[in-house]
Amino acid sequence: MHKQKQAFLWIIPVLCYFIFSGCRKDETYFEGEARLYASSDTIYFDTVFTTIGSATKLIKLYNQENESIKVDVRLDKGDESFFRINVDGYSGNNLKDIEILPRDSIYVFAEVTVDPDQPLSVSPFVIEEDLIITQGGKEKRIICTAWGQNANYISMANTFGLLTCDNQALVFSDPKPYVIYGILLIDECTLVIPKGAQIHVHGALGVTEDRQYYNDGQIIVLENGKLQIDGTYDEPVIIQGDRLEPAYEELDGQWGGIRIYSGSKGSVINNAVIKNSLVGLFIDSAAELTIKNSIVRNTSYSGIIGYHGALTAENILVYNNGGSCFQGSYGGNYKFTYSTFGSYINQNEAIAVNNKKCLNLDEDLNCQVLVDVNPLQLSLTNCIIAGGSADELFFDDFTGDQVAGDFVYVLKNCIVKVDELLDSDNFPKFFDNCISCYNLKSGDALFVNYTDNDYRLDTSSVALNKGLPVPGIVRDLTGKDRDGISPDPGCYEF
Repeated sequence: MHKQKQAFLWIIPVLCYFIFSGCRKDETYFEGEARLYASSDTIYFDTVFTTIGSATKLIKLYNQENESIKVDVRLDKGDESFFRINVDGYSGNNLKDIEILPRDSIYVFAEVTVDPDQPLSVSPFVIEEDLIITQGGKEKRIICTAWGQNANYISMANTFGLLTCDNQALVFSDPKPYVIYGILLIDECTLVIPKGAQIHVHGALGVTEDRQYYNDGQIIVLENGKLQIDGTYDEPVIIQGDRLEPAYEELDGQWGGIRIYSGSKGSVINNAVIKNSLVGLFIDSAAELTIKNSIVRNTSYSGIIGYHGALTAENILVYNNGGSCFQGSYGGNYKFTYSTFGSYINQNEAIAVNNKKCLNLDEDLNCQVLVDVNPLQLSLTNCIIAGGSADELFFDDFTGDQVAGDFVYVLKNCIVKVDELLDSDNFPKFFDNCISCYNLKSGDALFVNYTDNDYRLDTSSVALNKGLPVPGIVRDLTGKDRDGISPDPGCYEF
C-alpha cells in the first residue's frame, strides 16, 4: 500500500505538467524592428596598462516593447578580437537568439585583455571594434575602445577635450608618446611640445547633430591659445596618426590635422614633421602662424591651407598632397622663404591662391555667387615650386587687377613652373613680379629623386646657386649651413 501511494504522488505532477503544457499558449516574439535602446553607444576601457591586465565594462539593452524580443550579439572581429563578451550569462563572441522580456533589460559585459609590451602591429595605441546587436533585421553598433599601449591618452572620441592652464604654459614633458583621441582644443594656454616628442592623433568618423560628417582627430588652437613646437634638427617633433604598422606608415587621411582658429596669434612650429592627415595645417581667418624647418607630407587634401590668415614659413618641405601643397583662399598674408613644394601625385598646382569668398561653385569650379574680396599678399623668396603639371602656380584675382593692393605677389630667386599662367587673359606680366626666377623646362635636372620623396638637389640641378642670401636664415632644413653668397633655393642646401 505504501508503494502504491508513492507511485500515485509521483504521477500527479507529471500529469499536471502535460495537462497545463497542452493548454499553454505558444511563446511569441515581437516581429519587425523593436524599440531597442542601449545605455551607451560606446564602451570605453580607459585604463592604461603598464603590465598585462584585464578590465570589464557593461552596458544594458532595454526592450521597450510589450512583447519579448530576440537579439543576436557579436563582436565584429570574432575570434581575432581583443574583446570578449558575456550576455545574460552566455559567453562567446557570436551569440544568437538572446531573449529580452517585455519592458525588461539585459546586461552585456565586455572584457578586454591588453599587453602593452606587444609591438604596435599587434597591440596598437587605440584598440577599437564594433559590438554588433541585430534585431528585426537591423544592426545597432556600439564602439568598444581600449588603450593598447602605455602612453599619455588625451580626450575621447566624438568629444572636445579642452586644454586650458590660466594663460600659463603646459609642457608635454613625459617621454612616453602622447595619444590624442578626439578633438583637442587649446584655449587660454600655451601648449609646449619639446624636442623628440611623439604625438599620435587617432582619427575617427564623427557626426554632428545635423548629420554632417567630419574627422574627429584634430588639434585646434583657439583664439586665446598657442601651440609652441620646439623640435630640433636631430630630434624633431613628429605628429601623425596612431597606426604605425607598415601599411599605415605613409598613409594619408588618418586624422584631421592642426587648425589655428580665427584670431589665434603667436603659435610657432619649429622642426616638426606633420604627416598622414586630411590637411596638415589650416590657418583660419585673422589667425597667425610661424613654421620653420618642418615637413608637411601625405595629406588627403591640401598640405597647408590659409583662409584669410597670416603665415610665415622658412625652410619647409611640402609634398604628396591630394590637393595643392599650399592653398590660400579669401586673401591673407603669406610669406615663404627657402621652401620646397612638390606636387607630383595629382594635377593640382603646387601653389593656388585667390582673394575671393565665394558661394555656389558650378561643376567647373567657377564662382556663381561672389560674397566678398579680401586683399592677398603673397611673397616667395628662394623657393622651388615644382610638379608634374605644366603650371604649378594658380592665381585667381577676382578684382581683375582693377583694385590696387587686392592681389599682390612678389617672387624672388625662385624655381617655378608656369605655362598657361602667362596667357594674355591670365598673368602675362608674371615675370615682372618674379625677379631672377627660373622657369623649369622639360628635362631639367632638379631633385635627386622625387619619386622616392628625395627632394635634395641633384648634382646637376638647375637650382644650384640661384638663391639670394637672406639675413637671419643661415641653415637649411637639416641644419646644414647656407652658402653666404650664392645659396640654393628650396629647403635643402646642396
